Amino acid sequence: MGKKLRVGVIGANLQGSWGVWAHLPALAALEHVEAMAVATSHQETAEASARQFGVPHAFGDPVKL
Repeated sequence: MGKKLRVGVIGANLQGSWGVWAHLPALAALEHVEAMAVATSHQETAEASARQFGVPHAFGDPVKL
């Protein structure tokens, strides 16, 4: 399998969401999956989560993800 599955996570706030404490670490452990974007209800918290997990894109609106 040459290409990775690229995914985005909605609900990735560092203040205790499932996206941060369960989904993003699990995705990071998978060889053929790459987290490409996170979304929260605020741009600032999305950017903080993206920095924390090395995710290249952050959105304050899940529809834009």
